[in-house]
Amino acid sequence: MKWDAPITVPEPWPTHPKRNPPPTGKIQNMQESALLQQLENSLSKARIQIAITNNALKTAKIKHRPAPPQPITCCGRGCNGCVWEDWYAAVQYWQDQTDQLMTHSKS
Repeated sequence: MKWDAPITVPEPWPTHPKRNPPPTGKIQNMQESALLQQLENSLSKARIQIAITNNALKTAKIKHRPAPPQPITCCGRGCNGCVWEDWYAAVQYWQDQTDQLMTHSKS
């Protein structure tokens, strides 16, 4: 079972104070809102894919380790190397392993 589309974590806007000052006022709120919407969509897709995969594993009676737990330590500042980036990568790795298990169990 493959992902329908790659799950990506949207990049925060650049914050170099002289070259790219952070947006302010209404524009900032719109950008933050759009970023939040992208994150929520990515998270929803990942949760749905995990549920579908877990159901497929259960139906096929294949034992596999559980999906990586969602991070709880994010500070929300858009850090480079955010815990969410690692989580999405870990979920993708888990999904790849699951795909291999499913393929080998059918053969």
